[in-house]
Amino acid sequence: DAAHPMTPFKAQGANQALSDAVLLAEALVQGVREHGALAGLDAALPLFERRMLSRSARVVVGSREKAKELHSSLALQPGRKVQRDTGVDMPRVVRA
Repeated sequence: DAAHPMTPFKAQGANQALSDAVLLAEALVQGVREHGALAGLDAALPLFERRMLSRSARVVVGSREKAKELHSSLALQPGRKVQRDTGVDMPRVVRA
């Protein structure tokens, strides 16, 4: 799924592809209804792109944050027991 620059750490690639298919179909229907068959296709693609980027941006950011977490020094500790025992705030560690 090359349309979404996300890491594989939240397993969202297939979900994004399915959501994109539905979103594209909705945009095509709306474009054709509002502008006719030929002009509707031209109108639908920018509409789809805006909606897709808006929706997927949140997932891309979440995937990047998960990648940072999974590759942090804390994540390399055996069983992440250290995180539980010390009460480390993982989102704060990831942002650092």
